[in-house]
Amino acid sequence: MILCFCAVVLAQGADYEQDVFLSVKIDPVDMFDEWKARDNLLHALKEGDVAKADAALEFLSQAKVPESAIDSLELLQVNFILGRYDLAVPQFANLLKKAGKRVRYSFADDDLKTYLKKETRFAAHYNDRPGDRDHRQRVDKAESYLKSAMQADIKQEYKDLAQILIETLPFWMIYDKDYFTYSWDHSLKGYGISKDVDLANVIKVRASSYRYYRGVDVDTTRIERALEKMNEFCEKYPDSEYFNWIKKNVKDFDEYLKGYKKFRNYHEEKLYTGGLGFEVFGDALNWTFMLGVPIQYSRYIITPYYYRNKDLRGGFVSMGYDAYENKRFKFQPYFSLGTSIGPGVQADYRFWLESAPDSKFHIASYLSLKLRYMLGYTFDYRNDSRKDWVLYNFIFVGLGFHFW
Repeated sequence: MILCFCAVVLAQGADYEQDVFLSVKIDPVDMFDEWKARDNLLHALKEGDVAKADAALEFLSQAKVPESAIDSLELLQVNFILGRYDLAVPQFANLLKKAGKRVRYSFADDDLKTYLKKETRFAAHYNDRPGDRDHRQRVDKAESYLKSAMQADIKQEYKDLAQILIETLPFWMIYDKDYFTYSWDHSLKGYGISKDVDLANVIKVRASSYRYYRGVDVDTTRIERALEKMNEFCEKYPDSEYFNWIKKNVKDFDEYLKGYKKFRNYHEEKLYTGGLGFEVFGDALNWTFMLGVPIQYSRYIITPYYYRNKDLRGGFVSMGYDAYENKRFKFQPYFSLGTSIGPGVQADYRFWLESAPDSKFHIASYLSLKLRYMLGYTFDYRNDSRKDWVLYNFIFVGLGFHFW
């Protein structure tokens, strides 16, 4: 009986694409028998009465509007609780196959919904803890169910499918009804809207991809492992109903992995390109300091400087060339003109780089230690009004902050 019910539900994919099933309004007042069946299902689950649970599921499956009486997420939760992994694993995959698509949630905001949320937790969103920890704990709970499925007496294809689901769990988001109704409940107040009727007609996505770059440390090893498992699945089960979906995921995750690696190694596109910075140098032996503003375009660097010590002061412009650069090091020969004239070299070491560029302007920043050697002449103002050239030979240590 239950197998027939699940087959009907899983075969209704085309119906979800038809607006007729999504646009129909459900009035909870007219769902008395469905309320009763859901209550019977709740008690059957608590009592472990499988026959009673099957009878309730069979009745709920007869609803004229698909998923209006019990939706695919609730059905998945029920089968996980009952340990029916031969049904739960493909149902989980089918739920994710509809990622990004609008579907109908069941009409009821009842004790059964609350019980399923509390027991399974993998689709339960809580607002009293950080979102990343909330997501991680839901992933851990779903993974525990799928690991149990891999130990169960089910066909090997479903075990391999469960392994793929385990590896990709962190990159999916599954929503329960409370996720959409939490703020909705507050927004209804004062507008004369019937909460009962509107909450009975929630039509939203039930799953979506959860693949972000900024502010997230992506487990690239897990993605590579997932890609390996998905490719093995496609080779092993070319006639599987999940072949096309998994093949698409291979492409999507491969692009995501490449995009993430490129995003995290953003500096590779910024080498030898330029930017704007602020740097300060000091020479303790000569009590000298310099303040500069390096401006780089392509490999060419122009830096106006102001320098001062107890005897000398002045300004000059350094014209440099970005001769060598990698993620951490930068080497720049230059020539100075102004109150200081002569050649030199400068080496930078980036000891801190921003983990990712700004998402809007694509600008990143870094801090660097600097070593600068200067050889040349500068003006000496010490002899009254005469300006004598003085040979200098300095080594400066500095610190810089840069945008690129």
